[in-house]
Amino acid sequence: MLACFSRAGNIPRSHVGARKQEMKQFSVKIEVKLKAVVLDPQGKAVLNALSGLGFNGVSDARVGKIVELTMEGESSEEIGRKADEMCRKLLSNPVIEDFSVKIAEK
Repeated sequence: MLACFSRAGNIPRSHVGARKQEMKQFSVKIEVKLKAVVLDPQGKAVLNALSGLGFNGVSDARVGKIVELTMEGESSEEIGRKADEMCRKLLSNPVIEDFSVKIAEK
């Protein structure tokens, strides 16, 4: 005898999509930069290269990274907490880097 189960365990198939409908999609933009007190050799290389190419008037350059995510959740607060945890555990090094998170509902 074959039994048919949903991916959500023993929840009837009619209820499987119900939670999915409550979820909203969010666009999350995370900007990670070295802290101001940390030397930025990549930024110095960019500054020197710009000067060498004749772009005068640039007095400083700092290089960072941007991570863009699409996430599902019930609220922007929930997404913010998850993004903050992601940054602290993987996306940044809290000892030498700062990060900012921008969230927009899609």
